[in-house]
Amino acid sequence: MKRKLNIAFAWWWTGWHVTPIFSMVQYAKQNKDISDKIDKMYRFWSKWQLEEKFAKEEDAVQFVSIRSWKLRRYRTIKSTLENLRDVAYFNAWYMQSLYYLQQYKIDRVFCKWWYVALPVVFAAASLRIPITVHESDMHAWLVNKMASKVAKDNFTWFPWVFWQKGEEVGQILSGDLLASSEDMDLFTLQPDKKTLLIMCGSQGSESIFNWLLEELDKEWQIVKNVNIVVILWLLNTSFKKKFEPYLNVTCFDFLDAHQLATIYKQTDVSVTRWSATTLAEMEYFWIPKVIVPLKSHDQPQNAKWYQEKYEDIVVSQSNLQETSKAINFHLDNPRKAWTNKNFFKAHKKIWSTLLKL
Repeated sequence: MKRKLNIAFAWWWTGWHVTPIFSMVQYAKQNKDISDKIDKMYRFWSKWQLEEKFAKEEDAVQFVSIRSWKLRRYRTIKSTLENLRDVAYFNAWYMQSLYYLQQYKIDRVFCKWWYVALPVVFAAASLRIPITVHESDMHAWLVNKMASKVAKDNFTWFPWVFWQKGEEVGQILSGDLLASSEDMDLFTLQPDKKTLLIMCGSQGSESIFNWLLEELDKEWQIVKNVNIVVILWLLNTSFKKKFEPYLNVTCFDFLDAHQLATIYKQTDVSVTRWSATTLAEMEYFWIPKVIVPLKSHDQPQNAKWYQEKYEDIVVSQSNLQETSKAINFHLDNPRKAWTNKNFFKAHKKIWSTLLKL
Protein backbone atom coordinates (compact mmCIF):
# COMPACT_ATOMS: atom_id res chain seq x y z
CA MET A 1 0.00 0.00 0.00
CA LYS A 2 1.33 3.46 -0.92
CA ARG A 3 2.01 5.77 2.00
CA LYS A 4 -0.21 8.80 2.53
CA LEU A 5 1.10 12.23 1.58
CA ASN A 6 1.48 15.54 3.39
CA ILE A 7 0.42 18.52 1.25
CA ALA A 8 1.43 22.16 1.85
CA PHE A 9 -0.47 25.11 0.38
CA ALA A 10 1.62 28.27 0.00
CA TRP A 11 -0.64 31.19 -0.75
CA TRP A 12 -1.53 34.51 0.82
CA TRP A 13 -3.96 37.36 0.23
CA THR A 14 -7.50 38.51 1.02
CA GLY A 15 -11.11 37.89 0.02
CA TRP A 16 -11.50 35.55 -2.97
CA HIS A 17 -7.74 35.03 -3.12
CA VAL A 18 -8.17 33.13 0.15
CA THR A 19 -11.18 30.94 -0.58
CA PRO A 20 -9.89 28.82 -3.50
CA ILE A 21 -7.52 26.99 -1.15
CA PHE A 22 -10.52 25.95 0.93
CA SER A 23 -12.30 24.93 -2.23
CA MET A 24 -9.39 22.59 -2.96
CA VAL A 25 -9.57 21.26 0.61
CA GLN A 26 -13.34 20.76 0.47
CA TYR A 27 -13.05 18.93 -2.83
CA ALA A 28 -10.45 16.58 -1.31
CA LYS A 29 -12.65 15.91 1.74
CA GLN A 30 -15.67 15.13 -0.43
CA ASN A 31 -13.81 12.69 -2.68
CA LYS A 32 -12.69 9.55 -0.88
CA ASP A 33 -10.25 8.55 -3.61
CA ILE A 34 -8.34 11.78 -2.80
CA SER A 35 -8.76 11.97 0.98
CA ASP A 36 -7.61 8.36 1.40
CA LYS A 37 -4.25 9.30 -0.10
CA ILE A 38 -3.67 12.28 2.20
CA ASP A 39 -2.17 12.13 5.67
CA LYS A 40 -2.26 15.86 6.53
CA MET A 41 -2.71 19.22 4.81
CA TYR A 42 -0.88 22.36 5.88
CA ARG A 43 -1.39 26.00 5.04
CA PHE A 44 1.83 28.02 5.02
CA TRP A 45 0.67 31.57 5.53
CA SER A 46 1.52 34.92 6.98
CA LYS A 47 -0.06 35.53 10.39
CA TRP A 48 -2.94 37.84 9.53
CA GLN A 49 -6.47 38.27 10.83
CA LEU A 50 -8.55 37.16 7.81
CA GLU A 51 -6.21 34.28 7.02
CA GLU A 52 -6.36 32.96 10.57
CA LYS A 53 -10.15 33.34 10.60
CA PHE A 54 -10.53 31.13 7.53
CA ALA A 55 -7.91 28.68 8.77
CA LYS A 56 -9.72 28.17 12.09
CA GLU A 57 -12.95 27.37 10.24
CA GLU A 58 -11.30 24.50 8.36
CA ASP A 59 -10.17 21.80 10.78
CA ALA A 60 -8.71 19.62 8.04
CA VAL A 61 -5.83 22.05 7.51
CA GLN A 62 -3.11 22.94 9.99
CA PHE A 63 -2.11 26.61 9.90
CA VAL A 64 1.66 27.25 9.80
CA SER A 65 2.60 30.90 10.33
CA ILE A 66 5.63 32.10 8.36
CA ARG A 67 7.16 35.39 7.30
CA SER A 68 8.30 36.48 3.87
CA TRP A 69 9.77 39.19 1.69
CA LYS A 70 7.77 41.63 -0.39
CA LEU A 71 9.34 43.45 -3.33
CA ARG A 72 7.90 46.98 -3.32
CA ARG A 73 8.16 48.30 -6.87
CA TYR A 74 6.96 51.82 -6.11
CA ARG A 75 9.78 54.34 -5.66
CA THR A 76 9.88 56.08 -2.29
CA ILE A 77 12.56 56.37 0.35
CA LYS A 78 10.45 54.28 2.73
CA SER A 79 9.87 51.49 0.19
CA THR A 80 13.58 51.38 -0.68
CA LEU A 81 14.55 51.01 2.97
CA GLU A 82 11.88 48.34 3.50
CA ASN A 83 13.13 46.41 0.44
CA LEU A 84 16.72 46.49 1.75
CA ARG A 85 15.51 45.29 5.15
CA ASP A 86 13.45 42.43 3.67
CA VAL A 87 16.25 41.27 1.35
CA ALA A 88 18.48 41.00 4.41
CA TYR A 89 15.78 38.98 6.20
CA PHE A 90 14.98 36.72 3.24
CA ASN A 91 17.62 34.13 4.10
CA ALA A 92 16.09 33.79 7.56
CA TRP A 93 12.63 33.22 6.08
CA TYR A 94 14.08 30.73 3.60
CA MET A 95 15.70 28.81 6.48
CA GLN A 96 12.42 28.96 8.40
CA SER A 97 10.63 27.39 5.42
CA LEU A 98 13.29 24.69 5.13
CA TYR A 99 12.75 23.85 8.78
CA TYR A 100 8.95 23.63 8.56
CA LEU A 101 8.95 21.61 5.33
CA GLN A 102 11.17 19.02 7.00
CA GLN A 103 9.45 19.19 10.38
CA TYR A 104 6.04 18.43 8.84
CA LYS A 105 7.50 15.99 6.28
CA ILE A 106 5.90 17.77 3.33
CA ASP A 107 5.67 15.70 0.14
CA ARG A 108 4.08 18.26 -2.22
CA VAL A 109 3.76 22.06 -2.34
CA PHE A 110 0.95 23.91 -4.10
CA CYS A 111 1.75 27.56 -4.92
CA LYS A 112 -0.91 30.00 -6.08
CA TRP A 113 0.84 33.34 -5.87
CA TRP A 114 1.97 36.22 -3.67
CA TYR A 115 5.12 36.83 -1.77
CA VAL A 116 4.62 34.58 1.26
CA ALA A 117 4.87 31.61 -1.10
CA LEU A 118 8.33 32.56 -2.37
CA PRO A 119 10.61 31.28 0.46
CA VAL A 120 8.44 28.14 0.71
CA VAL A 121 8.88 27.45 -3.02
CA PHE A 122 12.64 28.06 -2.92
CA ALA A 123 13.00 25.84 0.12
CA ALA A 124 10.91 23.09 -1.47
CA ALA A 125 13.03 23.24 -4.63
CA SER A 126 16.19 22.91 -2.49
CA LEU A 127 14.72 19.81 -0.82
CA ARG A 128 13.56 18.41 -4.21
CA ILE A 129 9.94 18.51 -3.11
CA PRO A 130 7.68 18.64 -6.22
CA ILE A 131 5.92 21.99 -6.69
CA THR A 132 2.63 22.66 -8.48
CA VAL A 133 1.72 26.21 -9.57
CA HIS A 134 -1.63 27.67 -10.63
CA GLU A 135 -1.91 31.13 -12.19
CA SER A 136 -5.32 32.84 -12.47
CA ASP A 137 -4.38 35.92 -14.46
CA MET A 138 -3.49 36.61 -18.07
CA HIS A 139 0.15 37.23 -17.18
CA ALA A 140 1.90 35.53 -14.30
CA TRP A 141 2.62 37.59 -11.19
CA LEU A 142 6.26 37.84 -10.12
CA VAL A 143 6.19 35.02 -7.56
CA ASN A 144 4.50 32.61 -9.96
CA LYS A 145 6.95 33.56 -12.72
CA MET A 146 9.78 32.56 -10.41
CA ALA A 147 7.98 29.51 -9.03
CA SER A 148 7.14 28.23 -12.51
CA LYS A 149 10.85 27.90 -13.27
CA VAL A 150 11.30 25.26 -10.54
CA ALA A 151 7.79 23.75 -10.56
CA LYS A 152 7.07 20.26 -11.78
CA ASP A 153 3.56 21.24 -12.99
CA ASN A 154 2.22 24.64 -14.08
CA PHE A 155 -1.52 25.23 -14.55
CA THR A 156 -3.32 28.32 -15.82
CA TRP A 157 -6.72 29.83 -16.54
CA PHE A 158 -5.61 31.58 -19.73
CA PRO A 159 -3.92 29.29 -22.28
CA TRP A 160 -0.72 31.24 -23.02
CA VAL A 161 0.48 32.32 -19.56
CA PHE A 162 3.53 30.08 -19.12
CA TRP A 163 3.96 29.45 -22.85
CA GLN A 164 4.72 25.76 -23.48
CA LYS A 165 5.17 25.09 -19.75
CA GLY A 166 1.58 25.78 -18.72
CA GLU A 167 -1.57 23.70 -19.08
CA GLU A 168 -4.95 25.46 -19.23
CA VAL A 169 -7.32 23.99 -16.63
CA GLY A 170 -9.60 26.92 -15.69
CA GLN A 171 -10.19 28.72 -12.41
CA ILE A 172 -10.35 27.21 -8.93
CA LEU A 173 -13.90 28.14 -7.94
CA SER A 174 -15.63 27.43 -4.65
CA GLY A 175 -17.82 24.33 -4.76
CA ASP A 176 -20.23 26.15 -2.45
CA LEU A 177 -21.37 28.14 -5.49
CA LEU A 178 -23.23 25.04 -6.66
CA ALA A 179 -25.68 25.34 -3.75
CA SER A 180 -27.84 28.41 -3.09
CA SER A 181 -28.54 29.92 0.30
CA GLU A 182 -31.87 28.99 1.86
CA ASP A 183 -32.14 32.42 3.49
CA MET A 184 -34.02 34.16 0.68
CA ASP A 185 -35.33 36.78 3.14
CA LEU A 186 -31.79 38.20 3.11
CA PHE A 187 -32.40 39.51 -0.40
CA THR A 188 -35.27 41.98 -0.81
CA LEU A 189 -35.73 41.37 -4.53
CA GLN A 190 -38.98 42.15 -6.31
CA PRO A 191 -39.79 39.22 -8.64
CA ASP A 192 -41.26 41.43 -11.37
CA LYS A 193 -38.01 43.37 -11.78
CA LYS A 194 -34.66 42.44 -13.27
CA THR A 195 -31.59 42.45 -11.01
CA LEU A 196 -28.45 44.55 -11.36
CA LEU A 197 -25.43 43.36 -9.34
CA ILE A 198 -22.67 45.86 -8.50
CA MET A 199 -19.71 43.97 -7.01
CA CYS A 200 -16.32 45.65 -6.62
CA GLY A 201 -13.87 44.78 -3.89
CA SER A 202 -10.83 47.02 -4.22
CA GLN A 203 -10.43 50.33 -2.45
CA GLY A 204 -10.10 51.89 -5.90
CA SER A 205 -13.76 51.01 -6.53
CA GLU A 206 -15.03 54.12 -4.73
CA SER A 207 -15.54 55.85 -8.08
CA ILE A 208 -18.01 53.15 -9.18
CA PHE A 209 -20.05 53.38 -5.99
CA ASN A 210 -20.04 57.17 -6.23
CA TRP A 211 -21.25 56.90 -9.84
CA LEU A 212 -24.16 54.71 -8.70
CA LEU A 213 -25.10 57.18 -5.96
CA GLU A 214 -25.15 59.98 -8.51
CA GLU A 215 -27.40 57.95 -10.81
CA LEU A 216 -29.74 57.11 -7.94
CA ASP A 217 -30.03 60.81 -7.12
CA LYS A 218 -30.84 61.56 -10.77
CA GLU A 219 -33.68 59.01 -10.69
CA TRP A 220 -32.12 57.25 -13.63
CA GLN A 221 -34.81 55.21 -15.40
CA ILE A 222 -32.89 51.92 -15.34
CA VAL A 223 -32.02 52.27 -11.67
CA LYS A 224 -35.66 52.85 -10.73
CA ASN A 225 -36.89 49.75 -12.55
CA VAL A 226 -34.42 47.13 -11.35
CA ASN A 227 -33.44 45.44 -8.13
CA ILE A 228 -29.95 46.63 -7.23
CA VAL A 229 -27.65 44.47 -5.13
CA VAL A 230 -24.39 46.11 -4.04
CA ILE A 231 -21.53 44.08 -2.54
CA LEU A 232 -18.86 46.32 -1.03
CA TRP A 233 -16.38 43.84 0.48
CA LEU A 234 -14.14 44.83 3.35
CA LEU A 235 -12.51 48.00 2.01
CA ASN A 236 -15.66 49.94 1.11
CA THR A 237 -17.96 49.45 4.09
CA SER A 238 -18.33 53.22 4.60
CA PHE A 239 -20.71 53.26 1.61
CA LYS A 240 -23.30 51.10 3.33
CA LYS A 241 -24.95 54.03 5.13
CA LYS A 242 -24.97 56.05 1.90
CA PHE A 243 -27.07 53.38 0.13
CA GLU A 244 -29.56 52.93 3.00
CA PRO A 245 -32.05 55.64 1.86
CA TYR A 246 -32.68 53.91 -1.49
CA LEU A 247 -35.46 51.33 -1.19
CA ASN A 248 -34.54 49.30 -4.27
CA VAL A 249 -30.89 48.91 -3.19
CA THR A 250 -29.80 45.97 -1.03
CA CYS A 251 -26.26 46.49 0.23
CA PHE A 252 -23.87 43.96 1.80
CA ASP A 253 -20.34 44.12 3.18
CA PHE A 254 -19.65 40.49 2.41
CA LEU A 255 -21.49 37.39 1.16
CA ASP A 256 -20.42 33.78 1.48
CA ALA A 257 -20.39 31.48 -1.56
CA HIS A 258 -23.88 30.06 -0.91
CA GLN A 259 -25.34 33.56 -0.74
CA LEU A 260 -23.40 34.64 -3.82
CA ALA A 261 -24.80 31.68 -5.74
CA THR A 262 -28.32 32.85 -4.85
CA ILE A 263 -27.58 36.33 -6.17
CA TYR A 264 -25.77 35.07 -9.27
CA LYS A 265 -28.80 32.98 -10.25
CA GLN A 266 -31.02 36.07 -9.97
CA THR A 267 -28.68 38.51 -11.72
CA ASP A 268 -29.50 39.84 -15.19
CA VAL A 269 -26.48 42.13 -15.55
CA SER A 270 -23.45 42.96 -13.41
CA VAL A 271 -20.98 45.80 -13.01
CA THR A 272 -17.65 44.60 -11.70
CA ARG A 273 -13.90 45.05 -11.65
CA TRP A 274 -11.35 42.76 -13.21
CA SER A 275 -10.94 40.00 -10.55
CA ALA A 276 -10.16 36.83 -12.50
CA THR A 277 -11.99 34.64 -9.99
CA THR A 278 -15.08 36.86 -9.87
CA LEU A 279 -15.26 37.11 -13.66
CA ALA A 280 -15.01 33.32 -13.94
CA GLU A 281 -17.75 32.85 -11.32
CA MET A 282 -20.08 35.21 -13.17
CA GLU A 283 -19.33 33.53 -16.47
CA TYR A 284 -20.21 30.16 -14.98
CA PHE A 285 -23.66 31.60 -14.21
CA TRP A 286 -23.83 33.15 -17.69
CA ILE A 287 -24.11 36.72 -16.40
CA PRO A 288 -23.58 39.59 -18.90
CA LYS A 289 -20.92 41.89 -17.48
CA VAL A 290 -19.98 45.56 -17.60
CA ILE A 291 -16.30 45.52 -16.65
CA VAL A 292 -14.54 48.65 -15.36
CA PRO A 293 -10.82 47.81 -15.14
CA LEU A 294 -8.11 49.81 -13.46
CA LYS A 295 -5.06 50.53 -15.62
CA SER A 296 -2.74 48.20 -13.72
CA HIS A 297 -1.29 44.72 -14.25
CA ASP A 298 -3.77 42.48 -16.10
CA GLN A 299 -7.02 44.33 -15.50
CA PRO A 300 -7.43 45.81 -19.01
CA GLN A 301 -6.19 42.60 -20.69
CA ASN A 302 -8.50 40.38 -18.67
CA ALA A 303 -11.43 42.66 -19.47
CA LYS A 304 -10.58 42.70 -23.18
CA TRP A 305 -10.43 38.89 -23.26
CA TYR A 306 -13.92 38.61 -21.76
CA GLN A 307 -15.17 41.28 -24.15
CA GLU A 308 -13.89 39.38 -27.20
CA LYS A 309 -14.88 35.90 -26.05
CA TYR A 310 -18.18 36.52 -24.25
CA GLU A 311 -19.33 39.89 -25.65
CA ASP A 312 -19.08 41.63 -22.30
CA ILE A 313 -18.75 45.42 -22.34
CA VAL A 314 -15.65 47.24 -21.09
CA VAL A 315 -16.05 50.80 -19.74
CA SER A 316 -13.12 53.08 -19.02
CA GLN A 317 -12.58 54.26 -15.44
CA SER A 318 -12.42 57.81 -16.83
CA ASN A 319 -15.71 57.45 -18.72
CA LEU A 320 -18.12 55.99 -16.16
CA GLN A 321 -21.13 57.72 -17.69
CA GLU A 322 -21.00 55.02 -20.39
CA THR A 323 -21.84 52.43 -17.71
CA SER A 324 -25.56 53.31 -17.86
CA LYS A 325 -25.68 52.74 -21.62
CA ALA A 326 -23.83 49.41 -21.25
CA ILE A 327 -26.24 48.18 -18.56
CA ASN A 328 -29.18 49.16 -20.72
CA PHE A 329 -27.75 47.23 -23.69
CA HIS A 330 -27.34 44.04 -21.63
CA LEU A 331 -30.86 44.36 -20.19
CA ASP A 332 -32.29 44.73 -23.70
CA ASN A 333 -30.13 41.92 -25.14
CA PRO A 334 -30.02 39.09 -22.58
CA ARG A 335 -27.94 36.01 -23.24
CA LYS A 336 -30.01 33.31 -24.86
CA ALA A 337 -28.63 30.18 -23.22
CA TRP A 338 -26.70 28.85 -20.27
CA THR A 339 -24.07 26.22 -21.01
CA ASN A 340 -23.08 23.58 -18.49
CA LYS A 341 -19.36 23.55 -17.73
CA ASN A 342 -16.89 21.26 -16.02
CA PHE A 343 -16.87 23.15 -12.72
CA PHE A 344 -14.19 21.03 -11.02
CA LYS A 345 -11.79 20.64 -13.95
CA ALA A 346 -9.01 22.59 -12.19
CA HIS A 347 -9.54 20.75 -8.90
CA LYS A 348 -9.32 17.33 -10.54
CA LYS A 349 -6.19 18.10 -12.53
CA ILE A 350 -4.30 19.80 -9.72
CA TRP A 351 -5.08 17.05 -7.21
CA SER A 352 -4.03 14.38 -9.71
CA THR A 353 -0.56 15.94 -9.84
CA LEU A 354 -0.31 16.63 -6.12
CA LEU A 355 -0.97 12.99 -5.29
CA LYS A 356 1.61 11.48 -7.62
CA LEU A 357 4.41 9.68 -5.85
